[in-house]
Amino acid sequence: MVDAHEVLREKLEEFPIPALPGKGVLEFLRIVYSEHEALLLSKFKSFFKFLTADDFAHENGLDVTDVKETFHGLAKRSMIRYKHDARGNELYLIHPFVVGIFEAFFSSWEKQDPGILVPAARAAQAYFDDVFYKAVSNSTSPWARVIPSIKGIESLLKEHPGILSTTGPEISTADHVQKSVDLMKYGTSEIGKKLATGKLDDALGMLKSDGPIIMNALTTSISSLFSPRQAAPKKSQAAGTSIGTTQGRIISINEAVPARLMVFPFEVIRSYVDKASDIVVTNCSCREKNRLLSEADAKQNGDKPTRCKHPVEGTCMQFLYDGEKAHEYNMWSGRHVTRQEAMEILEKCERSGLVHTTFNSREKIEFICNCCPCCCGILGTLTRHHQKYSAFMQSNFLPKRIPSRCVQCGSCAARCPIGAITWSKGESPSFDLDRCIGCGVCVSACNKDALTLKKVKGNVPAVDVVDAHVKFANGKLRS
Repeated sequence: MVDAHEVLREKLEEFPIPALPGKGVLEFLRIVYSEHEALLLSKFKSFFKFLTADDFAHENGLDVTDVKETFHGLAKRSMIRYKHDARGNELYLIHPFVVGIFEAFFSSWEKQDPGILVPAARAAQAYFDDVFYKAVSNSTSPWARVIPSIKGIESLLKEHPGILSTTGPEISTADHVQKSVDLMKYGTSEIGKKLATGKLDDALGMLKSDGPIIMNALTTSISSLFSPRQAAPKKSQAAGTSIGTTQGRIISINEAVPARLMVFPFEVIRSYVDKASDIVVTNCSCREKNRLLSEADAKQNGDKPTRCKHPVEGTCMQFLYDGEKAHEYNMWSGRHVTRQEAMEILEKCERSGLVHTTFNSREKIEFICNCCPCCCGILGTLTRHHQKYSAFMQSNFLPKRIPSRCVQCGSCAARCPIGAITWSKGESPSFDLDRCIGCGVCVSACNKDALTLKKVKGNVPAVDVVDAHVKFANGKLRS
């Protein structure tokens, strides 16, 4: 007999961040999805292309009414990706395991059957403890990145007026070409795996679904060759040389400001808040999962539950753009917030010592998580398994101490989420800058303003979310 949930897991293993075989993963899928739901979801050919229920049914030779009813039921529980197109059609797509099924389930736990919450949490934790770190790390191109703290960036901008770029680095022809190459490499690899295992129909289905997406990226890269040329590079008054990033892009900046100090919109968390047409906040899925486990264990042992000291409510943020608004089916039990509310939540998260993380991309990021090392599956994986930042791209910043202001209180060391700062009473803190991820939590923790951020690198993220994931997957293939 066909194991529907193993078939679904194998489909999820094809995602750039795969659902690897290991403890807990099949048990989790069996708890969350019925056999029928699992079989339907496993028939999606593409990870990028949303379909109507009618198109999905016709593509797979299935009953349209059954598909509509099943997908609608999944959408009500947030267990399938959902959105509207410009004509108002309902569109669906399979979630990846992470970021997707796990987050949607625990963030919208109130939508789920109460009887499955704790078993699902135990299964998810077993997977995290077993092989999850292999799925999210060990790539030459991390899929996630750290955004430096609001306080740290604002203190830097105040110290160096004029260093905030209003546009750059713009997406270049080289970026478009590289994205199309990345997509073709990834698609070729996945289709090759299917052919090698005799899955000819699956290979043809993936080629049919994702081929147009790959060709569109290629067409964009070709058309960009004929777009107006960029302005000639400006000269630095100090050095008299061209100013650009490490990847050769030209930056329009104040000529008197060293290029290494330039701060870009993708490094400023406020820029995402300002650009979004809708912002939805949801409860942290990782801290909700740990809450369920703690309460269940405490009840079983007759103890009091141990709670994470960090806030849970509203600490994960979803962003929509270009006039789009979230629907109750893709809000994961979240709520709409204003830009001002979003900034207040982010500042509250900083004060609590949480790390801002998102996709390693420039364009239209879909979420910002505020992570703690004790609960977060990704940040916790980094600290527990010592995967030196291979899941994250460090920010381009490092902390800088101002000795004359430091009172040697140790608050920075106490707050550092990865233990990169050591301190003994009566001594100055010591910073392991090789370990530091540039989150700026220590800057936010310092009440004496004895710490600031200093820009030390010019790394530029991938073009968009798709490109970030594909680069990550291609990097793992080479490792």
